[in-house]
Amino acid sequence: MKAMVFKKILAIIKIEIQRQMTYRADFLFFRLANILEIVVLIIIWTVVFKTNEIIAGYTYKEMMTYITVGWLMLYLTANYGLEHVISRHIYEGTLSSFLVKPIDYIKYIIIYCSGRITVAFASGILTAIALIIIMIENIIMINSLLDLLIIFVMLVFGYFINIFISILIGMLAFWTTFINGPRYSIRILISFLSGRFFPLNMLPIFYYKMILFFPFVYIYFIPLQLYLGKISTVQGLKALGVEIIWLALLYGLIRILWKRGLIKYEGVGM
Repeated sequence: MKAMVFKKILAIIKIEIQRQMTYRADFLFFRLANILEIVVLIIIWTVVFKTNEIIAGYTYKEMMTYITVGWLMLYLTANYGLEHVISRHIYEGTLSSFLVKPIDYIKYIIIYCSGRITVAFASGILTAIALIIIMIENIIMINSLLDLLIIFVMLVFGYFINIFISILIGMLAFWTTFINGPRYSIRILISFLSGRFFPLNMLPIFYYKMILFFPFVYIYFIPLQLYLGKISTVQGLKALGVEIIWLALLYGLIRILWKRGLIKYEGVGM
């Protein structure tokens, strides 16, 4: 029985990897856009640091590390339009075919994401190696294996936090046919609250402490703070605990909205 389940999981992952590789041009343009984004950030902060040696406690080398290593973290925890996949299943009615299958839909989506991240991981590592070679003189290398392990676990948890948030956004399609507007607004907000645009401790202390209550900082900002040595190993472990709490809360919220969404979905005869 376990062997059959494992084969089904592998089949789902394999199908998604093949689908990703089918649209090579689309995949390539996404990767080029990702690289362009980091190049723009490097240029902007390089200009800013021309007249400043330290900005909000960050040296130029720390900022370059924040941008470069942070880009890799973001790249490896992203799920690339999962919200649209879920919303399309709902408003096109194809969700019905999933409901009669023996595998739970939420579990299917989580497994499905494994196929998406596999391709991204491979291309991300290659791109990261190239960036590190180019930026080697301006990147800080972490020297604590324990901190590196904590960061790795944080990124794994952050990956699932991202998936859960995408599932929640996608399930908005139960109540509104198109989710492009809400998705865009929520993603911009998440990018800001995660520290993607700039280090969050540049904000006034009141707003900074408020943001720490949200799960988004643990996807990007907090792992980078541990990498740069701006928080201790103990604080990193506490952050892992907070991530676990948020994972449980988000999963619970998914199950609640899933049940309510299905009632509405079945109520309109789909």
